[in-house]
Amino acid sequence: MSPQMPIRQTLFWIGVGALVLVTICEVVFYPFLAEWAHDLFGGQEAAGSSIGYFRDFYVAPGAVVFLVAFLFTAWLTSRTGRWLVPALIGAWILNVVLLFASSLWYFHAIHRAMQNNG
Repeated sequence: MSPQMPIRQTLFWIGVGALVLVTICEVVFYPFLAEWAHDLFGGQEAAGSSIGYFRDFYVAPGAVVFLVAFLFTAWLTSRTGRWLVPALIGAWILNVVLLFASSLWYFHAIHRAMQNNG
């Protein structure tokens, strides 16, 4: 084992902890983040009152599944000492993609419901 390995693993676990904290903050502040992401893509309608329900029943459980899968992957990756950086970068990218995808999914569903109701 090289002397660089403990430093790499320490930095890796710091990155893992940061991702866990960011994911928790994303769930807590999801209504604001979802509106920001929607506005970024040119959306115009407001989030509405159901975004809290969406966060509680879709985003929070999805975040738990994401974190469990990521922590398991991080544990496996840290045991071998290989793929530390790609695993962490991939998880951060996936986190951002999932945030934007859930926001677009929510606003698409709201838009469809508004069209169907008149």
